[in-house]
Amino acid sequence: AALIVWGVISGSFNDFLDYYHLAPRVAPRLIEQKRPNLAQCLISHHRDMAPAPDKVIVDGKYGSAPVLAEDQESVCRESASSDDLSAPDHLSWPIDQPRDRNKIMAYKALFDEWGESYDESQYRVACNQAMTVGLSCLYKQGNLGSLRRLNRPAVLRFLDTDGLEYFATLVGLRGGIAHLLVGGQSEIVSTDELEGQWTGTYTLLWKIPVGYQGAVLPGRSASWLPWLNDHLAVASGRQINADIEGGAKVLEGKLLEKVKTFQHDNGLESDGILGPQTIISLNSAVSGQSLPTLKDPKLLTDAQVSKN
Repeated sequence: AALIVWGVISGSFNDFLDYYHLAPRVAPRLIEQKRPNLAQCLISHHRDMAPAPDKVIVDGKYGSAPVLAEDQESVCRESASSDDLSAPDHLSWPIDQPRDRNKIMAYKALFDEWGESYDESQYRVACNQAMTVGLSCLYKQGNLGSLRRLNRPAVLRFLDTDGLEYFATLVGLRGGIAHLLVGGQSEIVSTDELEGQWTGTYTLLWKIPVGYQGAVLPGRSASWLPWLNDHLAVASGRQINADIEGGAKVLEGKLLEKVKTFQHDNGLESDGILGPQTIISLNSAVSGQSLPTLKDPKLLTDAQVSKN
């Protein structure tokens, strides 16, 4: 209580909430959420894009990179231009849907985005089934900035106004508008409304290289490093060839430097660690439109909304 009083008196209540990591729980209840204009968005972008702790154990460390600074203006402009899309603040679990199946329904929707069908009768844990089709789960405690950068559909955990837990699938995100599948129903909501109930945790699916067994640290070996060299070549516009680092099985030398350069250029921490976030970015750079991404909610037709 004393800390909260100090935060109010200091005149920097938002900074106070951020510093003590209270914003996700306290801010939605104590602060009136308003959509910022373009100038306000650009001034305050550091809060939304601040690094969030990475909960992926195989990465061997914590921390995730913010969105590239040069991308921020386009994000803010998207937010400003999204005002013409109706986004009523009515996020809640549908009363006509069984709440005890909310998590299963969310993962079914996530698998659908990848063209797969989640069989809960055979796989109690959805991520175990993902491994059978060349996918893996990334669990994170993050923010909208990390979701924008990873650009993959994700299952989000929410707490409603009564404190009851439910899960929903984020399938679209542009500016200040989000598209969620909640209990099989399509919901277009503002990001303010989303953040008011979202706990910050999410799970997404990502495509793993053949032979992937976990994150690779600098100086370590892995059988799939030739895949890495080929993808780095395509991502940078170079010709694929079996040069000395192309056949390398150890992450060192020129290959390691290429990894760090790619990480830097894509807003990742330039530590040379080959974890999920680096591979997701590589897949995006090489595979492009063939992978599921967060779509623009403004492109939805009335038929698509009613269908869900």
